[in-house]
Amino acid sequence: MTNFASQCRGGKGNRSPGEGLPYLVLIIDELADLMMTAFDEVEHTLCRLAQLARAT
Repeated sequence: MTNFASQCRGGKGNRSPGEGLPYLVLIIDELADLMMTAFDEVEHTLCRLAQLARAT
């Protein structure tokens, strides 16, 4: 995943044209603690991430 940022910016890296980006796995340890710390920000961001993941 060292070239992920450049691929997102439009750089082709090692990909051939039309090839998609690799899957990303997000692991959140202690989600309850994160939700207690900043509920509004975390809830909105996680909902948006889930919507984007579902759309693809």
